[in-house]
Amino acid sequence: MAAEPSNPASPRRSRADIVDALRIWALLGVFIVNFVSYPGTPMSTPIGSPNPANSSFALGIHAFIATVFQGKSYPLLMFLFGYSFALSMRSLSSASSLEAALLHRKGRMQILLALALVHGLFVYMGDILTSYAVCGLILLRWGRRPMHSLMRALKIVLVIWCMSYLVITVAAAGYTYSQLDEPIVAPDAAATFAGVTSWLAFLRLNAMAYAGNAIFMLLFFLPELLALSLAGFICGRLRLLERPQRWTPLLRCLRFWGLTIGIPLCIGYGLLAWKVLGERPVFEGMLLAMGTLTGPPVLAGLLAAIALAWPKGGWAWLRALAPAGRNTLSMYLGLSILMALCLSGPGLGWGQRLDSSGLFGLALLVYVLALCWAWASGVRGQLGPFERLISAASRRLDARRAPQRAQSTLPPA
Repeated sequence: MAAEPSNPASPRRSRADIVDALRIWALLGVFIVNFVSYPGTPMSTPIGSPNPANSSFALGIHAFIATVFQGKSYPLLMFLFGYSFALSMRSLSSASSLEAALLHRKGRMQILLALALVHGLFVYMGDILTSYAVCGLILLRWGRRPMHSLMRALKIVLVIWCMSYLVITVAAAGYTYSQLDEPIVAPDAAATFAGVTSWLAFLRLNAMAYAGNAIFMLLFFLPELLALSLAGFICGRLRLLERPQRWTPLLRCLRFWGLTIGIPLCIGYGLLAWKVLGERPVFEGMLLAMGTLTGPPVLAGLLAAIALAWPKGGWAWLRALAPAGRNTLSMYLGLSILMALCLSGPGLGWGQRLDSSGLFGLALLVYVLALCWAWASGVRGQLGPFERLISAASRRLDARRAPQRAQSTLPPA
């Protein structure tokens, strides 16, 4: 979720402004999807449920979110995570001690995993940092493989992803078919973040939902996340975004086919959400399975278009956002804390009082305010609180491991 903050105790890491800019852009979808769906979480769909239920305007808002944002942010973030991993590995490869540098990187992933567990168990069950840490630890084992080995691994992971997606889709379709004759039952409000009445009940509901999500991720979702991060790692090795002139034919092909396939898929998914949301809740489970298809094609097309235009000064507004991309971890975790305090039942309870348009508008406002803070901090070279926390913990871990590394490198007596 965040760029790698600089660390005086580690080798100097290279940065790419286009990666930071794309990361902050992807967070817009995270803010909107998480915020709008939060009151009904974990019972609602990933894009939430229209409120009021019989409002065409509210339904249109959720259909718009499905078309533009749902299933688009996390694939881009996982791709950029893998790409940033390659940037980091490129810097580490020139360090005096590659093994020590890799051990430093492993320590950072372990710290990130610890932070993810705290965040997921106690703050927000939809944590993505767990996926980051798990994929990062796997990439560490693959990081020094030659390109042909990485491509072979990507093909294997893609096959596993397709198989797991088929299992999920068939299971969702079978469940939907079995529930067609069942009476429509409204979800229990007490089983949602907006409906719980005490912080203890909130923590219990959140922890149980996070545990279920973690199991689901490891069984079915991990192949997709690993494929996306590995694809980003390979593209980072090739410097696809930094040196697009070398890959112009490939990028033009990706731009054409990605947008040609992806835009109709996104529109079709939005129309499906318009038809399904609010009709019969049993159909809403299909949206999760089908939504995973819409993101990768259109993102591939957009990334190719941005990469081709970037050296010529294109996408100037996106380029201007790059400094904010250094503090996206604090933006993301700050959003989770804010949602718990403002939208949950034990908090201010706004989740029950705001309709879909209010949630959507407030999400945009929160994103703009967070973006302004992150940009101003990035321009001044300041790290956010959670970026500083990871850097400090990483330095302490390196200092603790330094005597062990020194002893292990002493020649035998």
